[in-house]
Amino acid sequence: MDQAEIDKHIASHHFAKRIPFGIGEPVEAKDISEVIENLRQSSIFKYCSENYLTEVAKNMRKVEFKANQILITQGEPQTKVYLLSSGTVVRLRFEGRQLHHIETVGSGQGRGMFGALHVLRAEPTYATALTETDGIAYTLESKVLNEMIDKNPELGKQIVYSLSKEVFHMSKLRTPLLEQDPHPANVFSTSLGACIESYYRSG
Repeated sequence: MDQAEIDKHIASHHFAKRIPFGIGEPVEAKDISEVIENLRQSSIFKYCSENYLTEVAKNMRKVEFKANQILITQGEPQTKVYLLSSGTVVRLRFEGRQLHHIETVGSGQGRGMFGALHVLRAEPTYATALTETDGIAYTLESKVLNEMIDKNPELGKQIVYSLSKEVFHMSKLRTPLLEQDPHPANVFSTSLGACIESYYRSG
């Protein structure tokens, strides 16, 4: 994958700029409840206890962004997860020498999370994240999240449980994977694969 070519397409089609964000500012006490509420709506932290949600919120950083800024480019290590408080971010994947729209995060209520699937191991991100509007995001570093899980294994269990509930929810939805083969198949295995397919694209 040619990173320069991806940046060139992003810049030419969306007039976006890569601007360093730094580490952001610590989350203020007055914002903790808002961050916790947003975390409750995310797949990875949805069923975590109040105590762990509070701990996660306190370890996040607040960053402000402007429209047409690149947060992370496809293929780069996902070193942090992004939780939007306001604004919208479009995720674009460069494939077959074309940009493909994957999703718009933060539309509607202005909330949403991306990067959760790849952040634990800082794996290559699936799609470029480009800001569409001005907004605010709360970020959590991969290193910090791993340290929290190492210190509190119960948090890891609750994250796994949250994701298992996502699998159950996604198993009720139809995806292209469920429609590929007209012959009988193991429903759970197919549903699990469909969930992973859908969730992977959100990571």
